[in-house]
Amino acid sequence: MNRKHITFTASYKFILPCLIFLTGAAVRLYLFGSVPAGYQMDEAYGAWNAFSLYHCGIDSAGYSYPVYFEAWGGGQNALNSYLMLPWIALFNGHVNSYVIRLPQVLLSLTTLIAVYFLTKKLFDRNTAYWSMFLVTICPWHIMMSRWGLESNLAPGFLILGLCFFVYGLDFEPLMAASAVCYGLVLYCYATIWPIVPIMLGLQILYCLIHHRIKISVWTISSLILLVLAAAPLICFLFVNMGMLPSFKIGIFSVYQMTYFRSGELAHSLSDCWANFKNMCHLFLYQDNLRPYDIILPYGFFYNPGRCFIVIGIAMLFWRFIKSLFSKSYDPSVLLIIQLAGAGLLGIMITVSMTQINCAYIPLMIAGAVGVIASVRLLGSFLQKVSQKYATVAAYILSFCILLTFLYQFGNFTREYFTSYRELVSAYFQDGTDEAVRTACRIAEEEKRNLVIEDALKYPNVLLSLEIPADSYLETVTYSDIHPAPASFQKGNVTIYMGIDFEQLSNNNVYLIYFTDIDRFEGWKNISYGYWYVVY
Repeated sequence: MNRKHITFTASYKFILPCLIFLTGAAVRLYLFGSVPAGYQMDEAYGAWNAFSLYHCGIDSAGYSYPVYFEAWGGGQNALNSYLMLPWIALFNGHVNSYVIRLPQVLLSLTTLIAVYFLTKKLFDRNTAYWSMFLVTICPWHIMMSRWGLESNLAPGFLILGLCFFVYGLDFEPLMAASAVCYGLVLYCYATIWPIVPIMLGLQILYCLIHHRIKISVWTISSLILLVLAAAPLICFLFVNMGMLPSFKIGIFSVYQMTYFRSGELAHSLSDCWANFKNMCHLFLYQDNLRPYDIILPYGFFYNPGRCFIVIGIAMLFWRFIKSLFSKSYDPSVLLIIQLAGAGLLGIMITVSMTQINCAYIPLMIAGAVGVIASVRLLGSFLQKVSQKYATVAAYILSFCILLTFLYQFGNFTREYFTSYRELVSAYFQDGTDEAVRTACRIAEEEKRNLVIEDALKYPNVLLSLEIPADSYLETVTYSDIHPAPASFQKGNVTIYMGIDFEQLSNNNVYLIYFTDIDRFEGWKNISYGYWYVVY
């Protein structure tokens, strides 16, 4: 092999993943602060809690740096809000779409790198190229990267945890990094609390059986680090099960929630079967009936992606069976454990698209395994005829698969930045920031109350007016559905949530959705997209 060939091969190995990464960065960073425009209500709540923590050190319920937010009453995961704090500081204490979405987009880009190195270690370099490529162009991963839903941090930290774990088998200090990632993932999404210890336990057990993990200072300290990271949430569970009183760890609060969701797990075999059918239906149709989560017909992975995922899963289980009979170590079993954990979750609870987000990256890696297996199968079949034909056919098939995915990716991207951009603006309350601020200014100038249609959720209002939690809690009165507010104040303006259209008053300023503008004939109005300020 001559020097030119070696240089070309080395350049190819470096340049190709860089090109894939740059493609992923471009589609995730382009207009990420304005597409989708506005804030989805959970995104806004997490951002408002971050704003409040920065300015007054408490969340919406008045707790000092809680390990889990009460939020809507049923709870909200806290890590995403804490990750916003450095960016809020960078923007002088203010919150905008970049502050809210930077944690998600940065983790998503890091995930692309982790997928490449993880798959290279579990399989080979070609599978790593395909895995990174499939995650890069994946509709689900692109869409979730571009807005700040706190639970969508979980897939990234899970893959980082697994990546550090796999490399930590050969370089033990990385086990500590794996422990940190697995500890942090617990603060990303409460739904996966039951399966994280199961998956991690199976990983460790499998590696112990095959003597891949040694009991050492690093492994023991990593385990202690994981337990310490999980301890506040374990205490949180004990407090909400009545086994411990509320308490604080330094500035961090562990408290009794008003409403603690604990009855979502299946209680019978029939429940498990119904949950399993629901999970299969979700993956088969790739649609959860929420237009802002998915763009049809592209689904989660594109239609060709689903075919290769099925082939890949079959290949993974075939490798698992072979390793069982030969009693040999196969690192791909660690990926099967991730898929099994996701499947167990889908049986334990009735999952929607977000609730089983831990499955999607492992499924795309399985898709890459399916692509490689398909190409090799064709090569093996034609090799009986001619080695030359087999090699050419393998290249042609790989190129055709690549073009198919790129064609789908191009169509998806075009639709995402055009028709989807327009559709989702209504779901993400586009225009309400300016509308709320204008309505409040007019109400203050004319000494009126501000009354807001309840289609606009109160976290969006609090975020737009930059009302910290301490000021909010001093003036709030609650509706019958706690903790939803009936009213609160911004300076001298009293803000009411919900409009009684039968008792409109000239002494109020109203913020309404465009469908109700006919009720205010003759009133002054200012439009902001789908929203009107009328008075």
